[in-house]
Amino acid sequence: MTGMISAVAIAFGITCIIFLLLLVKFARPWLQAMLSGVPIPLIAVIAMWLRRIDVDLIVQTYIKLVQAEVRVPIENLERHYLAGGDVALVADALIAAKNRRQNLSFEQAAQTDLARENRK
Repeated sequence: MTGMISAVAIAFGITCIIFLLLLVKFARPWLQAMLSGVPIPLIAVIAMWLRRIDVDLIVQTYIKLVQAEVRVPIENLERHYLAGGDVALVADALIAAKNRRQNLSFEQAAQTDLARENRK
């Protein structure tokens, strides 16, 4: 009986340690977004990590776009990253176009970026 209790306690302890390590890993970008007024669900941050997306890059770029009042779904940034695009460059182009009062969609900026990447 005590052996089973010990095994359960050890398993619980290991589970808690893993949970805490994951929380620390994902809490920073999630908190950064929340404190910037750009709520991103914690599960979305974890999902990005599982898809091998640079979480910090996407979160920081998304915050910059929202604060510049450029509306782009975070999923578009993730997709562009996975396609091999330069997410920060596209965001900067969208913000610059908005400041110059030019119409530039995310799709146009992303296509231009990917075409530039293919020429290299």
